Amino acid sequence: MRIEEIERMARLEDTYWWFRTRRRLVRWLLERFHVPEGGLVLDAGCGTGGTYAALRDRWQVVGCDLVPLAIDHCRRRGMQLGVVGDITALPVRSQVFDAVVTCDVFEHLDKAEPAAEALFDATKPGGIIVVTVPALPWLWSEHDEALDHRRRYTRQGLQALLIGAGWRVELLNYAVSLLLPPIVAFRTWRRLVKRSAEKRVDVFELPRAIDALLGAISWLDAWLAVRVPLPPGASLVAVGRRMEGGSV
Repeated sequence: MRIEEIERMARLEDTYWWFRTRRRLVRWLLERFHVPEGGLVLDAGCGTGGTYAALRDRWQVVGCDLVPLAIDHCRRRGMQLGVVGDITALPVRSQVFDAVVTCDVFEHLDKAEPAAEALFDATKPGGIIVVTVPALPWLWSEHDEALDHRRRYTRQGLQALLIGAGWRVELLNYAVSLLLPPIVAFRTWRRLVKRSAEKRVDVFELPRAIDALLGAISWLDAWLAVRVPLPPGASLVAVGRRMEGGSV
């Protein structure tokens, strides 16, 4: 990820509706799938530490990110176990984590398969992985290009990625479904009125009332995503489990 986007994340991560909802979704899933309190959780592609901050009261969280600046921001939040490194070559023992969380990471990789396999190897038998990725290839926009995405995922594509790495998929659902129509409208409008060759992301500071409204809608969306199948949305979320004796 580009340095300017890391700084933007650090500035907005605690307050912007998208980040707040994603953290809540991850926490709900860790609770629903019974990751033990005090268990060891890897935040793979931890960014500037928002997920760490949301989970540290219940689990021991280890962060890993390829960008040193991101880990610096994590350490300012109090992260003791932050590692600069590639998630395809984790400097940890095999079968050590009770859960792995990877939020919007796989889409940045030329090949996501080695990362999914490395995270499988790092997880204890019986442990889980929680994954979020951008969904719907037809929703591709300059937002994806500005963030150096390689792809947006289909349900079938994400499922195949996890199964191929050895995971048993226990949940696969869309997220950000309730807000898909305004997201499509906004990206269409932005494309039609584009005035600059510079690629722009869709993450920027909003008036407090609008951010609160989007946050409330997306909170409901996340609550539903944990419990019932949702129609197509801007994101996909999956939970995979490493079964006892499982190997790639």
